[in-house]
Amino acid sequence: MRLFSNFASKRNPVQALIYNKRLNYKAYLYEIPSGYQLSLLPSVSLIEGAIFFGKCTTTDPKSLHIGSSENPDFIKLLHETIATSKDSLEYLLSSRARMQVSGWLHLIDERSPISFGRTPDSDDIIGMVYCENGLIVPETYSPMPSYRLISPLGIFSLPKVLQIKLINKLASLN
Repeated sequence: MRLFSNFASKRNPVQALIYNKRLNYKAYLYEIPSGYQLSLLPSVSLIEGAIFFGKCTTTDPKSLHIGSSENPDFIKLLHETIATSKDSLEYLLSSRARMQVSGWLHLIDERSPISFGRTPDSDDIIGMVYCENGLIVPETYSPMPSYRLISPLGIFSLPKVLQIKLINKLASLN
């Protein structure tokens, strides 16, 4: 990974975006030669790697999804963080597991709230967890391949408990 050398001013973002007002989630745009990198961290010491979730060519929050690309290293880190968060998965899905009793439960991105009993678009399903006898089986977490970090509905919004764990993991990498 390349470190900033003579570009100390580039450690700070060129713009902060509040993308989930209800949860006060922010993403930060960092300028790179080919456009912008997006991160959840308010300052960075690296210019590449898993601390960035995507690249884009614009600073307009409404058109970030056009021409953006996701970082596979970040996606891997995201799903590893969720898969190892047994307590968070149980907290988020246990009431649904008790109602459903057995089968697969969707972990849903909060940028697209849906009514109970409805299935969201596949772009907004982060992953799935199996429940059996009304209990979550956390080891069964499976990422949804069609999940998108940046969609026409905006930047991804994890449930708060997972967002905090992810940001802490990113901060440790930085």
